[in-house]
Amino acid sequence: MDGKKGKKIGASEDGNESEVVQAFYDRGGPKSELYIVGTGSWKSMGNVPYCTNLEYHHSCFKFNTFLHGANHWLEYSSFNGQRIISIVCFDFENDMFREVPSPPKGDDQFMLGVIEDSLCACCFCDDDPYQFDIWVMKDYGVKESWTKQFRIEHTFLPDRLGDYYYPLILLKNGRMLMSHNDQDVCYNLKEKRFKKTDISAKQFYFYLSAYTPCFVSLKDVAKGEQISR
Repeated sequence: MDGKKGKKIGASEDGNESEVVQAFYDRGGPKSELYIVGTGSWKSMGNVPYCTNLEYHHSCFKFNTFLHGANHWLEYSSFNGQRIISIVCFDFENDMFREVPSPPKGDDQFMLGVIEDSLCACCFCDDDPYQFDIWVMKDYGVKESWTKQFRIEHTFLPDRLGDYYYPLILLKNGRMLMSHNDQDVCYNLKEKRFKKTDISAKQFYFYLSAYTPCFVSLKDVAKGEQISR
């Protein structure tokens, strides 16, 4: 096999199985394999229907994009010289790759996430670095259900390329916890202003993520196994 591999872990919606999918390039093109925790072996999934390598889609790894038994990420392609951004996912319930409708964001940059049990997209405009919109898919899988729910204004001055915000938790007091440059900040939706918190990264490549309780034991998922092919 040539090149590095990108992996995502997930579980079926009933929580009975934990699985790992990995995508990679070899001489025959993009391939994928599936590992079911407890089996001790990988199963070939054949060719990946999207010309992608999960390793390079940092937004897929940096933040939580797991929803309805599927992990989501962005797929970049071009047609007639125009950039196309699509949302694709791996469905752990049916062990398949599929596409999810994108928000009507035009050519803007955007990042995926999950907020209030709904898929969301933070859309950034190149011509205005001091505000961005958060679109929410109210009815999962239905393109027409994408709704521009929040406009975040008066952001901090960008201090480096790719300086993006990401929503973590929507609080009941009208505030939203967000990640900004690996630091936790709080945004007042009514007053439209940010406030820094005391939560920050303690080491390199450390990312903040909202925790969702489940009945899958981390001890069972993380225990060592002899894996073969």
